[in-house]
Amino acid sequence: MLPSDIWTPLYGFVFHMEGSLLVPPTIRPIEANLVHIGEWGSLQVSNFLLSQRFGPLYRANTSSAGEGEARDIQVSFFMAHYVVEKLRETQLESYWIHWLDQNINVALS
Repeated sequence: MLPSDIWTPLYGFVFHMEGSLLVPPTIRPIEANLVHIGEWGSLQVSNFLLSQRFGPLYRANTSSAGEGEARDIQVSFFMAHYVVEKLRETQLESYWIHWLDQNINVALS
């Protein structure tokens, strides 16, 4: 793995997301008698927290996600989607301020 696989001076962060593996925005119930091995429980918890802040969305799984317990947060998934959602939120806010702020006082009226 090279440093440019994670970050580049020209583009910033590089996120590898698998669009065919979508994580639901809710935590699905887990049956008590099943042995759950893998990352889906922690991915669902992470996406649930992101959905509380940015709205419920099915988000793509990150290819670098590893195993975790159902109550854990998947840090690589959480960080990648938080950065993307925060960028989207900031861009939308600046767009609306630019186009709707008639007297340029950064307050919509």
